[in-house]
Amino acid sequence: MLDLAGGWTLSDESGAHVVPFDLPGDGVTALHQAGLIPDPYFGRNEYDVRWVSERDWTARRSFTHDGSPCDLVIDGLDTVAEVRLNGVLVLSAANMHRRWRVDVSAALRNGANTVEILFRSPVREAAARQAGMPFYIPYQQVNGPIPHANMLRKQQCDFGWDWNIALGIFGLSGAIRLEAHGPRIGDIIVTQAHRPGVAEVTLAIHAEGVTEVTATLCGVTGAARSGLAWRV
Repeated sequence: MLDLAGGWTLSDESGAHVVPFDLPGDGVTALHQAGLIPDPYFGRNEYDVRWVSERDWTARRSFTHDGSPCDLVIDGLDTVAEVRLNGVLVLSAANMHRRWRVDVSAALRNGANTVEILFRSPVREAAARQAGMPFYIPYQQVNGPIPHANMLRKQQCDFGWDWNIALGIFGLSGAIRLEAHGPRIGDIIVTQAHRPGVAEVTLAIHAEGVTEVTATLCGVTGAARSGLAWRV
């Protein structure tokens, strides 16, 4: 596993602004930390920094790799974004509420590699999607001073709320890494069913590259074929 979190570089579509960018993180915070914008939470500064979300921004970093087959795994990519590895488009995303896993083996090189994330302006993307609808879809204007947030699978309070300022931020809220191909457990989903005196717990274990999974819960050990549920 190669962790790609940490220091990146962020630049706007005009090339006028280039700042360090720590991922996980958001672009507005990066610009504030670099001294290019005032604190958006102070006074009425919110209105002076909304231009940030009206532009496309690109995050870049380089890394070395042996070129072996890998998946790129990204959690919380916010929101309309394109990921390129060595100039090859490997992911087009438009939903921050999910995990992305994509095989990037064909784009990886043995040695130096470059990864880029193009963050499309959420303001322009939301407006474009509204314009593409066959009829007008209203949005909550009282809580949303930036219009059409409901067109994006994005955290809605980023566009304003009764308790939050409207910035339309972009960035990454989770992990970003390269994972080598091989056996792995993708997810463990735990559910419960209750009846008088009994609690039935179900583990749904999603694994790849293995034929059987063994798990221990509350001192009870069980095994099942990969992808099947085990109840205790």
